[in-house]
Formats: sequence, structure tokens, C-alpha cells
Amino acid sequence: MKTESINQAETTRKMYMTSISKYLCYPYSNLYASIKKSIISAENMICSAMLTEANIDWSGLTHFTKDLRRDYPEYVEKAQQYIGETIEVDVPIDVPAKEYRIWYCTVTYDENLNEWSD
Repeated sequence: MKTESINQAETTRKMYMTSISKYLCYPYSNLYASIKKSIISAENMICSAMLTEANIDWSGLTHFTKDLRRDYPEYVEKAQQYIGETIEVDVPIDVPAKEYRIWYCTVTYDENLNEWSD
């Protein structure tokens, strides 16, 4: 049993992502090694969606996280209502975090699952 946990620890890394209900592309934040960074990422994603909805050009924010909190604190506060749970995932070492999130957020359909068995 101990060997299995050692092998898994060598092949995966623990990361966190936070679910969001207002977004431009994915319903989960970027993957990070800490819960705090995952939540900040979720706030940033939600704020970018809200700023886009409000027709505010945020492309000039050089340091998005810092500038957002300085220039648009009301959006960061509003973002809280769209943040869901933060989950821990085991990401394979050989898979980039960005690629893992795309895979995780992609819905697939397997028509074999709809077959009835007697």
C-alpha cells in the first residue's frame, strides 16, 4: 500500500481550481499549487467577464491582479457571488496545468453509456 502512494506522488502533483458561474471561456479557474492563488484566479476571471459585459477595456491593465484591485475594487467584491467551491485535483506530472484544465472542462459524450442492458 505504501508503494502505491509513493508511485502516485511521483507521477502527479496536487493542484487546486475553483469553480465559477460567470466566465468568458472555462467554468474553472486556472490550476495553482495553493487554494488562495486559485481563488484569486477565479476572481480575476469573473472580473474580466464583468468588465467585458460593462464594455470596459481592461487590456491596458499591465499587472491585472494588482491593477484590478486598485482600479476596480467594486468588481472584485461583486465577483464573490460567482465563486463556487475550490477542488483539489491530482494533475499528472507530464501534463501542463493549462492542458489539464481544458481536458477537465471539456464535456464528452459516450453514446455507449446510453445503451440499455438486459
